This record gives sequence, structure tokens and C-alpha cells, in this order.
Amino acid sequence: MSAVEKFSKGWDDAQISAWREDVMVSGKKRDYEVIKSQVAALPANTNTVETYATTSDGYPLYRITVGDVNNGNPNILIVGGVHGYEPSGVEASVKFLQEEAPKLSQEFNFVVYPCITPWAYEFDQRWNSQAQDPNRLFARGDKFADIEECRYFMDSMELNTIPFTAAFDLHETPDSDRKLRVLRSERFGTPLAPDYLEIPQGFYMMLTKRDTAGENAEQLLFGQAILDEVKKISPIAPEATMLEGKVNYGGVILAPASEGLTRHYLGKHAGLVAVTEVYPDHKDMSPEKSIDTQIAAVKGGLNYVRNLYI
Repeated sequence: MSAVEKFSKGWDDAQISAWREDVMVSGKKRDYEVIKSQVAALPANTNTVETYATTSDGYPLYRITVGDVNNGNPNILIVGGVHGYEPSGVEASVKFLQEEAPKLSQEFNFVVYPCITPWAYEFDQRWNSQAQDPNRLFARGDKFADIEECRYFMDSMELNTIPFTAAFDLHETPDSDRKLRVLRSERFGTPLAPDYLEIPQGFYMMLTKRDTAGENAEQLLFGQAILDEVKKISPIAPEATMLEGKVNYGGVILAPASEGLTRHYLGKHAGLVAVTEVYPDHKDMSPEKSIDTQIAAVKGGLNYVRNLYI
């Protein structure tokens, strides 16, 4: 039995292959070569670029470090492209390295994984080429499909164990999620959630509910600092439109993180973890504003870290 069959009672291997063929016939929607060239152009004297793996599809995976992670400054982790069809996270990660990290490198050290799933980024897909959702598979063990993008990332993180003060996982929630949720139900053989048509009409974020009231209060202060910067660029999701069944705090969802989610995995390495969710289809947004919103979220979180730890 393959890992895919163990993980899913939905599509069989033939259906996965047919889906992948259809995706590839439809053609690439963007070019990872642009990201490669931008990473290659980062100044070598301030950026340490590591190719931590190469996927079976032939894509190099990058980890970029700015600063000395042992110098006592807060270490900050930024992750983009867990879902390839959410491009602002990838493009904001690179823009942050180009424009923001040089100005902030005296206060913070940065470790940036700009694109976890390059195949999905090029073909504008949530899933990898095996029709697996990486954001459910950042864990090890028999109940999780072993997909290379997640394994390579975890291997890199665990080979270079660093205590991070804060981590940012950059995502989007576009209108196309309505159709994707139906497809996901078919692919994985799972029922549709009652709120599957709901799309938050603005920026929101996911923070992890902790064990104590004090820890949760810190999470919410971190989230508020992020919103203070984001609202300068992007509309914030009205609380009434946010996802059902979660505890909402005006643009923040504070909820437990189940094993396999990026948020759960990053919580093992960082005290503060924010999963940003840009709404790119708002009438007041554009691709450039989506990128700038992601950067604003990171800068807002850094404001909180600066006030608390520096």
C-alpha cells in the first residue's frame, strides 16, 4: 500500500495521475526561474544562501540566512509557498530579503524559506505534484503521507536547530477556495464543512491557542501588533465573516493547532507563530498590495518582538 493510499480514501493513484496530467497540460502560470534569479542576486556578504534540497521535479529549495543566529539578537523565521497558489507569500519573502532585511539586520537575524513547493507555485496549485496538501503533512509517522517538500523542510529545520523568537507562515485565502474545497472533499474522501462557501473578506491570521491565559494574552498582543501594520494597506476581515467554530478577536483566530499543520510544527521551534491569510480578491487589493500586506504583517510582528525583547 502506498503512502497516498494509506493517507486517503479518496482518489486512487490513477485519478491522481490524471489530475497531475491535466494540471501540466494547462501550463505554468508563473516561473520559478524568477525566484531563482532573485535569490542568486542577493548580496553574498549579507545573505547566506543554502540549497537545502532539490525536489524530484528538479526544483532547488532555498534557505537564506541573514545575520548570525548565535549573536543574541532575536531569530525570526519566515516561510513562504507552503501552498503554491498563494504567490504573495513567496514573492513577499524575496522582497523582504531584498528591501527590509538589510535595514533590520542590526536588530534581528532572519532565516527565510521563500518557497516550500515550487512545482505548485509554477502551476498555481494548493497541492504538490502528488495531490497532497503540504499544510497537513508537516509531521512524521504512519498516519502522515511522507511527501518530500515537508520532509526536506523538517530535515533542514532539525539539522540546524535554532531557537526562534517568532515565525511567520505566509498564506492567502482567495475566492477560488470555494471550488477547491469541493475538489478537496473528492480527492480525500472527506465531507464538506458546513461553512465551505465562506471566505473571509479581508486579512486575518491564525495564532495558536496555548496552555495558559498569560500565553494566550501574549499571542493576542502579537496579533494586534501585526494588524496595526496590516490595516495600513489591507482591509481586515469583519469578524462575522471569519471561519466558523473558532474564537475570533477582530482579525485574529486563536485556535489549537493539530499535528501536521505548519503552525503546529513551527510552534516547536518558535514562541510566537503567525499564519497570515491575505484576501487577494478584495476590490481594494492588487498583487502588489498582497505582497506588501505580507511584509507589513512581518514588520508588525517585529514591532512587538522589538518592544518586548530588544
